[in-house]
Amino acid sequence: MRIILFSILAVLAAEASAAEKVGGCYLIPKSLCPHAELSGAQIAGANLSGTNFTGADMRRANLEHANLAGANLFEAKLEGAVAREANFSGASLYRVNASHADLAGSDLSRTKMTDADFSGANLERANLSGAIVTGVNFSGAIFCDTIMPDGTKNRSGCRPVQVPEVPKKQAFCEAKPGANCSSANFSGANLSGAQLRGADLSGADLRGAILCRTVLPDGTTSDRDCPVSPSGEMQKHPSQ
Repeated sequence: MRIILFSILAVLAAEASAAEKVGGCYLIPKSLCPHAELSGAQIAGANLSGTNFTGADMRRANLEHANLAGANLFEAKLEGAVAREANFSGASLYRVNASHADLAGSDLSRTKMTDADFSGANLERANLSGAIVTGVNFSGAIFCDTIMPDGTKNRSGCRPVQVPEVPKKQAFCEAKPGANCSSANFSGANLSGAQLRGADLSGADLRGAILCRTVLPDGTTSDRDCPVSPSGEMQKHPSQ
């Protein structure tokens, strides 16, 4: 039994010696880091599962994609921390201060948040299913596609999608030389014989329009839709 215990301790000691030490804390799972000074620390992606962060100062720290599953964050300071897509599942967040923290996409399932402060925090796409939220301050927090403790989805903070306005086509424009007919609706119109030299037809809808002896803006004449007699001779359009 002693041999097994010594082996485990030796492995942990080896891991600790090889691990990076930040603010007096070894960045390995199940570390003892109470009151660690990690303010502004860059520890994105670190595996800190089961670590004791009681009273630790992690304000403005970068914890993106970090694994803090089962960690003890009792009275830890996380104000302004960036913990997007981080894993806090099963962690103790009792009396933690995470005001204005960015927790978008984070896993907060089964956490204990009693008397915690999440005011102004970004909780977009966060998962709070099964969390204990007694006495939690969520004032000003952002909820968008957030899974709440009861399993429902909160979209109260989702911003409406801005759809660019499509310019409306003019219902009518007089087809004459030099006319401003940009974005005009000429679909299906009979423009036989129309004089459009110098006219502005940019963006105009000409689908199905009839062109026969029609003088176009560039001065050329289009006979595209002129009827043709059996002898092959071009005829005037019936409307002329």
